[in-house]
Amino acid sequence: HLPSLSRLAPGTRLIVPSGAVAAVPGLRALRRRRELLITEVRAGDEVRVGEVRVRAVPALHDGRRLPVGPRKVPALGYVVEGEARTYFAGDTGLYDEMAEAVGAVDVALLPVGGWG
Repeated sequence: HLPSLSRLAPGTRLIVPSGAVAAVPGLRALRRRRELLITEVRAGDEVRVGEVRVRAVPALHDGRRLPVGPRKVPALGYVVEGEARTYFAGDTGLYDEMAEAVGAVDVALLPVGGWG
């Protein structure tokens, strides 16, 4: 999705899974060229952006993460807290600890479909 990211305004903050800058071809160069502020996170990490809090939560994914290859970058979802609590699940399947990891939310953005 680098073509989409290249359209972001200079100075835009990106919150990405740990290892993404090194693993995603072209992301490091794009960061320099567009002056993007990239924060890498692991499950449980929290980042504040102004009055908004973003917390990384686990996602269940088999590890095939093209174009970076298997298991180099963890699959994550995000809970975004401002006036409301929003869960962005990312590319995940249902897992037993999901409700506990995410907590109560006002809005959930969930994947629909999949390969199975």
